[in-house]
Amino acid sequence: MPTPRPHDQALPSVPPVRALRTPGRPRLHVETTGDGEAVLAITGWTISTAIFRPFAGVLPDGMRPILFDHRGAGRSGGWAGPVSVAMLAADAARVLDACGVRSAHVIGVSLGAAVAIELAVRMPWRVRSLALVGGWSGGPLSATPGAAEGARTLATLARDSARRGRLWPAAFLFSPAFRASADPATLDAAVRPFLVGRAGSWVASTQALAASCFNRRTDLASIRCPTLVAHGELDAMSPVRNARTMAAAIPGSRLEVLPGGHAFPFEDPEGTAELCRSWFADVRGTEPPVEATARDRAVERLTRPFALQTGLVRNQRDLALRLLGRG
Repeated sequence: MPTPRPHDQALPSVPPVRALRTPGRPRLHVETTGDGEAVLAITGWTISTAIFRPFAGVLPDGMRPILFDHRGAGRSGGWAGPVSVAMLAADAARVLDACGVRSAHVIGVSLGAAVAIELAVRMPWRVRSLALVGGWSGGPLSATPGAAEGARTLATLARDSARRGRLWPAAFLFSPAFRASADPATLDAAVRPFLVGRAGSWVASTQALAASCFNRRTDLASIRCPTLVAHGELDAMSPVRNARTMAAAIPGSRLEVLPGGHAFPFEDPEGTAELCRSWFADVRGTEPPVEATARDRAVERLTRPFALQTGLVRNQRDLALRLLGRG
């Protein structure tokens, strides 16, 4: 059974923001402001739109940010069943529909990068451009932290959380240099958005299952929209090799490796803002690479319920390739 979500912190608001709820179930909390070309920002594992609020002013004039909480996180409705990345991508499309937007520039962060890839593959007519931040393409051939590094990160997480009496994920989010050099107030301010509106253990487990069954490695070459792959050089959750692999596979993509960890934008907000502005200056006015057909829409709807099973089959294929020394 699902567990209640924690609401120990208020969700801050950044005016002027228009809040709305999507129709259908579960109802998703959406925030948008301004007018112009839509920029859909997709958040990561268990976290809410709070992580985007410190960067509210980085978009150029004439760009309209659209933020939303995943089902079961933040202020969106709960969900008791399993979830796939394809379902989360369909949720993103529902958000665009609720905002009256046919297509958008899409930013995906961490798990949100997987959702953004899925949206670009399944519904390319909805995606004008793609920015993948701290992401990976899924499957057993993706790079993972080494055993020793992973053990050190987990030990630091456990020690920090015990000291504070609550989850404190700085070890997963930020580089050792930033954690060592930042004053306590700066570090607290960087971690806080990752705790606001955080999903509970049930949603965390369903999102983890979705991530483990996500595998679009061989579909990256089909992405035709302009794509930015941005990654922290010292990412402790998704090693930078994943970014290089994605950038090599997506035609014409741009790779930016920045100093810092998984949440490098919080370590270097000025550099991130400059990258964001230059990217949107380049892709502004871009249209989706294809128009939707009735067949495309039907295939997307019919295949969506089987996304977890399909991902498992792809994972088995990649494991076989690894065993044969071809991965």
